[in-house]
Amino acid sequence: MKYTKIITSLFVAAAFMFSSSADAAEKKGKGKGGRKNPYAALNLSKEQQAKMRELSKARAEASKKAREAKDKDAMKAAQKDYQTGLAKILSEEQMGKLKEIQAEMRKNRGAKGKGDSKSKGKGKGKGKKKKKDS
Repeated sequence: MKYTKIITSLFVAAAFMFSSSADAAEKKGKGKGGRKNPYAALNLSKEQQAKMRELSKARAEASKKAREAKDKDAMKAAQKDYQTGLAKILSEEQMGKLKEIQAEMRKNRGAKGKGDSKSKGKGKGKGKKKKKDS
């Protein structure tokens, strides 16, 4: 009886350890919020990674200033500068791979969380509520 409890405990512990390591392996290559990191598949060198961080930080700062000023032209300029910077940092092969990844992400953008067509109209909408007859 005592050995059965010990063996059962070992199996439970092993199963827990296995599931934790599988979850960690699955999360590798994902960014904040569980999103996939589009740059993970590009095999960036350490130098490229550092330049990408600098470029992203510069874009974030420029975008923030443009948003605060409500300046659409500045937003477009920040994005254009980012794309130009990417072209300088990435090789042609990496740039092509990134464009493929971005196209796939755009394709899948609206796919998650939409549900099927059968569930439309059954959510918590803001439609008119029916009055109960008294």
